[in-house]
Formats: sequence, structure tokens, C-alpha cells
Amino acid sequence: MNNPAPSPLVSVIMPCYNSAGLIRPAVESILKQTYRNIEIILIDDGSSDSTPDILQEYVRQDSRIRFFRNETNRKLIYTLNLAVSMATGEFLMRMDADDISDPDRIEKQLQFMFQHPEADACSAGHRFIDMKGRVVGHHIPKTTLPNALRFQSFFSTPMIHPVTFGKTEIFKNNPYDPDFIHSEDYELFSRLLQIREASIRNGHI
Repeated sequence: MNNPAPSPLVSVIMPCYNSAGLIRPAVESILKQTYRNIEIILIDDGSSDSTPDILQEYVRQDSRIRFFRNETNRKLIYTLNLAVSMATGEFLMRMDADDISDPDRIEKQLQFMFQHPEADACSAGHRFIDMKGRVVGHHIPKTTLPNALRFQSFFSTPMIHPVTFGKTEIFKNNPYDPDFIHSEDYELFSRLLQIREASIRNGHI
């Protein structure tokens, strides 16, 4: 990425399905981000509860929110690819309907991307919380160096999917593969590593 804008648009994509009991804290954690130049793409995947009604409430409250609803339940991979196709920001951020982001999440991940322009995407650690919002555990990535990430990718995804942040063009050019149900993130990040390795070998990076 050459000469990034000082405040580039960040597209936050959030697929939602029957999330009425959890969606409000998730959406509000994005609305309260310290970084303000964002668009929030909420896609309801044919929910049978009040999720779409709740999302419509937020649409009326904040012009940065874009809402779309699948007429039927098309499942996560289809909905993720649809959300990526709708993104117009320079950067893209993943968010799940049952997650809560720290207020400075976008600010910190965007800063990392500016400091490491050679990187296509980044991830982070996370905390586990119960239904009352109490922290019950932590996950801190144990591998951050390139060789360690390559090794880990043989056994598990080196990126924590719900806290992924990266260049939008990477996700548009490399959609999630619908043949990898429940492992779409592992397949995508493994594929991106292979592409990057090939580019390095061919002298393109």
C-alpha cells in the first residue's frame, strides 16, 4: 500500500443470524470506536428471531451503517463473501455478532498496518467472556514471527478470525471457499500464506 490516506475508510463486516440476545453489545462496541471513519455492513442471514428488527433500529440511528438481509439462511461463507463484496473501505475488519471489540481496536490495528505496509492482514489476542460480560479466559497468540506462523499453519489457523483486520483488496481477490464449511478461515489464511510465499520466491515482494 503506497501513501495511505491519513484516515482511510474501514469497512466493518458483521454477519448475523438469530443473534437477538447478543447483537446490541456487538454493534454498540463498533459504534463506540475511537476511530470514526468507518462503514458498518450488517447482513442478517435469514434470521427467524428479532435480529433484523434490532439491526434496523441501528440503521436509523447512524448513517455509517448499511443493512442487508438474505431472504433465506445462506450460511456463513456465502454471507461473508457478500459482505466483502459490499465493502468500499481501504481496509476491512471482521466482527461476529456475539463479540465485543475494545473501543480502540480499529485504531490499534490500523496503526499496525501503517507501521507494517508489507503486511496484508493482522489479527490479535482476545478475551473470553460469559453471558454477563465477565472475563473467564484469555487467548494470547504464541506465534508472531514469519517462520513460526508458517509452521503453525500446518496444524491450525495462525489468525484469529473474528479479530482479523486487513486490506480490503486481499479479501475481494481471495474470497472464502464454500467447500470448507467450518474451516473457511483456516483455508483462506493458509491459501494467502501460499500465495505470499510464491510471490517471494518469484521476486514479486
